[in-house]
Amino acid sequence: MIQGRVLDKLGSEGEAEQAFKEIENLFGTDYLKAQSEKNLLSTLWNRKDRLSTVELFIIGKCLIKIKEDNESWLKQTIREIKRSPDKSKGLFSEIIYLGMLSLPCSKIIPAPRKKPGYDFAIPMKNGFTQFISVKNVDISDEQKKFQAGCRRVRAKWKEKLRLLHENLSLEILCHDSIKENDFELIIKSIKELKSIHPQLRITPRDGLNILITKLPIDYKISPAHTSDMVLVYCPGPESEKKRYANKVAQAAKNIWAHTAQETNALRIIFIRVNVHADYKEIQDRANQIINDPTSKIDCIITYQPSYVRDNENNSLIHHCFKMEFTPRFAMNLGEDGPAKITIPLGSVSMSQAPIKFVDPIKGEIQEILSSDYVYQQGDIHKLGKIGEHISINSLAPGIREHGVCEINNEFISFSSKLTPNDESLILI
Repeated sequence: MIQGRVLDKLGSEGEAEQAFKEIENLFGTDYLKAQSEKNLLSTLWNRKDRLSTVELFIIGKCLIKIKEDNESWLKQTIREIKRSPDKSKGLFSEIIYLGMLSLPCSKIIPAPRKKPGYDFAIPMKNGFTQFISVKNVDISDEQKKFQAGCRRVRAKWKEKLRLLHENLSLEILCHDSIKENDFELIIKSIKELKSIHPQLRITPRDGLNILITKLPIDYKISPAHTSDMVLVYCPGPESEKKRYANKVAQAAKNIWAHTAQETNALRIIFIRVNVHADYKEIQDRANQIINDPTSKIDCIITYQPSYVRDNENNSLIHHCFKMEFTPRFAMNLGEDGPAKITIPLGSVSMSQAPIKFVDPIKGEIQEILSSDYVYQQGDIHKLGKIGEHISINSLAPGIREHGVCEINNEFISFSSKLTPNDESLILI
């Protein structure tokens, strides 16, 4: 769906239209227009914000590249995505791998469908064959529960603000992981408030602190709308840190089990991880596997995409690639050399995008671990006058501005279609 989208700064002229058209041709308009939570591609297709447009552009560019050499595999994979929506995230990870990576002298050949152990093979001119296993490690169930609990807290906070005719920010900091009963404590504390004001502090239990503050703005807001912000932060559980590393170990064990009889084999794991993965844990396990002579794994590539802000508060996709490999891998690449990565859009580096947190109590800026749990959402209704220019944007991830003007004693609100309600990546 190109109509209604802003396609500027997406490749050269006509490139974005071509990418969207390829998605439409391959998946079909009926599938793309279907409204289903499990249909991740249609979720993006039916949104119009900038983030969904960027994700679709990258997917479309990958599809164009794959279609040139592997059209049969691509159509088979699309049929599988439609038939088994629960597998779609993993299958799109394969599309991203094949759409972004290439070798100078050899072709990447998809494995036969349902071939256990690996997803792609690369026969090289020196007689070696690379076997690649592509894995996807998405958001954990614990993280989903945390986000769901935070949404409940925000709903109760907005209800309290409307009841008391206030516009304030709620900041919740916990020294340990927030559990289900903690969310009940937080909601109970909000319900019991008879009045609220900035700098009001509540401690439902030791280590769990609630602080009410002013909204971080210096302009008038609409008296007819409720403006709010909610920030929740806590360290992630130990299981969150180890989950990604354990998936790497499982992938290593699996590819070796199904390629042990192959001679002159180079075994590679390409693992796409969620933005919440802390690479230090992955790197420790990857180094352990690479340096273990019994594992027979030659290379582990970790890919972590994220939607980030630069120093000017501009949003962009950041692609982080990390690689651990054995001397044997480097020595036996021959003419092929390392794989070339072509990024359709965004920045690329070998460093994770840092997550910076402004402590609302001390005012200090500090980096936090990717595995920590953070929820930040808010809507601020900015009041303007007829004939004046009203500038609205996103102050920070999850924080949206809305313009409001008064016409004949009515307050008319308008919002930017470019700002997403949720800045989480869906398919990339």
